[in-house]
Amino acid sequence: MTADQLLRISVLDGAFALVRHTAAYPAITIPEAVQQLRSGPSNVAALDYDRAQVTLDRFGRTLFASGGDRQADLRRVIHEIAVVTRPLWALAAPFGRSRSREAMPEDTAQCLEYAGLFDEPPGQVSVFWWDRLASMFRADRGQERLLAGREGEALTVQFERERLSSIGLPDLRPRWVAIEDSGAGYDVLSWDRDSGGSVHELRIEAKAYSAEARFYLSRNEWETARLFSPRYTVYVWNLDTKGLSRIMGVKELEGHIPTDGGLGKWDTVRIRL
Repeated sequence: MTADQLLRISVLDGAFALVRHTAAYPAITIPEAVQQLRSGPSNVAALDYDRAQVTLDRFGRTLFASGGDRQADLRRVIHEIAVVTRPLWALAAPFGRSRSREAMPEDTAQCLEYAGLFDEPPGQVSVFWWDRLASMFRADRGQERLLAGREGEALTVQFERERLSSIGLPDLRPRWVAIEDSGAGYDVLSWDRDSGGSVHELRIEAKAYSAEARFYLSRNEWETARLFSPRYTVYVWNLDTKGLSRIMGVKELEGHIPTDGGLGKWDTVRIRL
């Protein structure tokens, strides 16, 4: 069952009601509690107990043990469900509350409204809740970028092994520098031949993308590129096809590099292919 099906106020209130009822009458089972609650007052009888039972089975009764503050209870539960189920609106949280709201079904938005998470102006508790959720998925994206970068590096190492063999240097092996030193300014140390046939070191920065054809270049990488030009290059990999999308030398990179101004210095530049 998806987050959109669980994050409905009738489902969450049903789960809270079941936990309260079984705590008050520990001898009864959940089905018996459902039957009794459905025979009770209308505001309790109409709750969605079918999905509430699924929610309790998945997330446990402890999550729905009320602390006496309904808004705080809802905030806690919504956060846990969002982190576990990763709905689109939660993934949008790092871009701000409004962007998250745009991606949110109305039933889910109602839950957050009851939790005080769309109050205007937002209170301190609401700001903390949104910042906490955003940090969860911001870190998630960082991990995904790291894994994508590592995949690009691995593809580069394999490519260089084959290329070195093809140019008559089968005894030389590319070295995966980024594993040992992430601040080196390049990822792979390999070799190449110049026009005269002499062998020289080649420093390679590996970049990778999926879906959107772009990559990021840091100031440290650019300064390293300038230092070792023309024996520095960037390999850009398309992870969807596992293909080498482009090889960019220092002169081509230079056209994309911003300039410092006043007291400001650029740190990272995004380059679109």
